[in-house]
Amino acid sequence: MTPENRAAVMTSLIAAASAVVGALGGAYLKGNTDVALAERKFYSDLVLKALESPSPEERVKTLQMLTKTHLIKDKEVSEGVEAYAKEASANPGIVPQVKPTTAVASAPPPPSEGTRVYLLSGTAARAADFTVLKAELSAAHVQLLGAKTIVDAGRQDGPEIRYFFADDANTAKAILEHVNFALKGRTFTVKQYQDSQVRPGYVEVWLGR
Repeated sequence: MTPENRAAVMTSLIAAASAVVGALGGAYLKGNTDVALAERKFYSDLVLKALESPSPEERVKTLQMLTKTHLIKDKEVSEGVEAYAKEASANPGIVPQVKPTTAVASAPPPPSEGTRVYLLSGTAARAADFTVLKAELSAAHVQLLGAKTIVDAGRQDGPEIRYFFADDANTAKAILEHVNFALKGRTFTVKQYQDSQVRPGYVEVWLGR
């Protein structure tokens, strides 16, 4: 593996590692079992990424790199990868190649500075989405004012993003991008309301009932 290829592989693996840090943090909030599962998936993804090279020799060297650079911190997994790479070094052809998967969409850019968001839900079931939304918005450096379940007959049943000043329309749309990124498969509407008690930059994410 040339120094240039090695640097490119390391950059790709480190980027993959960084991409799951937020997910691991969100999983931690849900309990140790979820953390363990997330970590296992993380290491599995790193190994699969290491097997994408068309060169068997490079695949072996990249597997070795995972343990030598301590990207895999789980002792059992690290020892397993190290032992396999050592065995395969004598016959690189036994190491399978994994075809690269379609690139995951990158996270949207952070909203404007000073954006403040309150997460609301109408049911405990909808409140289960608080964890992943907190992780996503925190990663975007959005100030989270709180998250709670409320009873409000005046709100629509479906999910909605509320803003209260015309100048915050783009801010609400930016929050919408992050919500859609975190909660795929749900459809949020964006609407302006009047409320004299809030200041510019304030946005509510209503998860519905």
